[in-house]
Amino acid sequence: MDSYSRIKALDGGDMNEERVLELPTGEQLHCLSYHGSLDEFVELYREYAKANNLILAKLENGKARILEGKTTQPEYDLSQCRAYSTDLPKGQVDPMKQALDYFGRQLVAEVRDLAFAEAHKHVETGAKSRRNRPLAKALSKLDPDDIEAIKWLIRANVDSTMHYLLKLLEDDDRIKIAVKVSEDQEVDDLAHDTARSLFDEYFKGGSGWAAKYSKFGVDW
Repeated sequence: MDSYSRIKALDGGDMNEERVLELPTGEQLHCLSYHGSLDEFVELYREYAKANNLILAKLENGKARILEGKTTQPEYDLSQCRAYSTDLPKGQVDPMKQALDYFGRQLVAEVRDLAFAEAHKHVETGAKSRRNRPLAKALSKLDPDDIEAIKWLIRANVDSTMHYLLKLLEDDDRIKIAVKVSEDQEVDDLAHDTARSLFDEYFKGGSGWAAKYSKFGVDW
């Protein structure tokens, strides 16, 4: 009999609350409520999480405290996390997730990558430019390592611009981003309807928008 079967057999029971808590790392906790033998439930869920390489956490005092599993820190403030319901009709996706994915993909492909490409082109062809002779003269004296360093600096500055843009959208209540996710459904205030930082928690990171959607990849 596996650990989950033993959990079900205990005096008491658990209930799937059809709620998900998404950590700042992007990892998801599926929420359960329980009654009965709390200590035994925790120990058996701990065994189950360990055996299946899952994360087990306890929500208390405004924090998600990690009891089992590997993540970047031992606890997270709930204000840093995003909670949403999984109680959706079969086949329907969370509209906030759809809106965030669409916005992030467009921001990366149609703004970040185009800025990178244009700037890289200027650097690569600048040494042959007849219209900007001072630039051509300066670039012609650089070796390939210097050129790559300039490209890196350009990418860093573009990403810094992304940071300040997304921070403005979060901080200014008069600016709202509306994303239409279907013919009859729209997220009307994307930046303020999520408790997580658009840049730090969605744009950056190994599974963030830049890593997923950019043909240039990421430098951090």
